[in-house]
Amino acid sequence: PKGKNEVAIDSETARRAGYKVGDTVRLSVDGPVLAPTVAGVFTTDDGNVAAGGSLALFDTATAQQLFHRVGEYDEIDVKAASGTSQTALRAALDQVIPKGVASTTTGKQLADDQASSIASAMSGMKTGLLVFAGIALFVGTFIIANTFTMLVAQRTK
Repeated sequence: PKGKNEVAIDSETARRAGYKVGDTVRLSVDGPVLAPTVAGVFTTDDGNVAAGGSLALFDTATAQQLFHRVGEYDEIDVKAASGTSQTALRAALDQVIPKGVASTTTGKQLADDQASSIASAMSGMKTGLLVFAGIALFVGTFIIANTFTMLVAQRTK
């Protein structure tokens, strides 16, 4: 896409909605509805798209304006040349990027951080499931005890 009037959309969205290059699409990004022209269709393995979501790509300046982050980037991914280690690449980036402007991390560290975050989230879910299991066990025990009490009462009549 070049400029605010163009967008690229993922191939699944294009297929589902019947869009092709040159069509006008309606979309909203934190504000009024936009009507850009489809400048391209791309494939992606993004999990949100696989789950039925849509992905739209704009040129950098338009994206920064739409998300109120003019001149800023959330993330820049860098791929090392063949044979370059992650730590060597990180060290080289640390020399180029001014201190306090951005932080660098290796792919391994990012993966470890994400795994830790997921494990932490799952820990809370595990606790919640154990609480519900305890409640179910209590209710089940109560129902069984009540059933036996009623059975004994009927038999003793």
